[in-house]
Amino acid sequence: MHKKNSSLLLILAMSVFIYACTQSGQEAVPTRISLPSIEELDGKWANPSELSAIELEEGEKLKVVATTTILGDVVSFIGGGDIELTVLMPFNVDPHAFDPNPGDLRAMSDADVIFLNGLGLEFPLYGFLETIIDDVPVISLSEGISLREFEGGAENIEEPDDGQQVGIDAVGIDPHVWFDPVNVKHWADRINISLSILSPTHSSKFAEHASTYSKFLDGLDEWIEESVGQIPVEERIIVSDHYVFGYFTQRYGFETVGAVIPVYSSAAEPTAQEIADLEDKISELGVSAIFVGESVNSAAASSLARDTGVRLIKLYTGSLSDPDGPATSYFNFMQYNVSQIVNALLE
Repeated sequence: MHKKNSSLLLILAMSVFIYACTQSGQEAVPTRISLPSIEELDGKWANPSELSAIELEEGEKLKVVATTTILGDVVSFIGGGDIELTVLMPFNVDPHAFDPNPGDLRAMSDADVIFLNGLGLEFPLYGFLETIIDDVPVISLSEGISLREFEGGAENIEEPDDGQQVGIDAVGIDPHVWFDPVNVKHWADRINISLSILSPTHSSKFAEHASTYSKFLDGLDEWIEESVGQIPVEERIIVSDHYVFGYFTQRYGFETVGAVIPVYSSAAEPTAQEIADLEDKISELGVSAIFVGESVNSAAASSLARDTGVRLIKLYTGSLSDPDGPATSYFNFMQYNVSQIVNALLE
């Protein structure tokens, strides 16, 4: 088994660092920042082909960490009872604003493998992950997916005078790949390959689970096609809290005509001019609904809905629901969201 060099001292040091950053007293949140490229951000993570088998004691399971609840649901299905899975982010937490605690840092340090979405979605974790990547392989499941770029382009985004950092907006790559089931099939393949190399004893089970999951995703894709087919093409218009539905709109023939926060991270804030422009567009196009994530602070969207008279429709975007909610798995998540979108646009 590879050696874990991350000590309690390191964990405590990182905890103090994170706490200090969050308590710095900087309350103003800029709308845009300038960040490194996706290659610089994600180029450091491991490829499944670079992994090697872990020597486990009898009865010991592979320690696996997944960052988001959506990603964790996929890993759980494929790994089944042959892995010990830790999901870092709780239900109904916005991935763009997640703040890890000492227990999260300890779980990552002790893991045999960490799966993340990548593309900057988990940017608050990147600093800590860089300190442990020599001991713990970190796999970006979105590597290899055909990515969408922000229409405005990173070159049009200016860094604020105070230099504050709020997220991944300026990179220009859309990280919300899970809104296309075909991309989640890619996730499943990378999870299967990674787990099978790390724990070859269980490789046949992992492969079987991944194959079953892939077939389920094909069925989900067909159901979505049939469901959105009820909406006339010219009425397939989306306005959201931030640009989160790009992969969904691309696959199923919708158009995102605007967002309250016109970037890919909900951690930013809109300018007054951006809100005014969106109000004009909503009026011009006869938009009937604004779709807002359950885990996102929707104050600006709520204000916009009141000012324009359109409905605010809550969806699950970056997280599954809690166990009593309607989106307890990736499949429930997509079915609930699609049903909400279809019903809202048909009314």
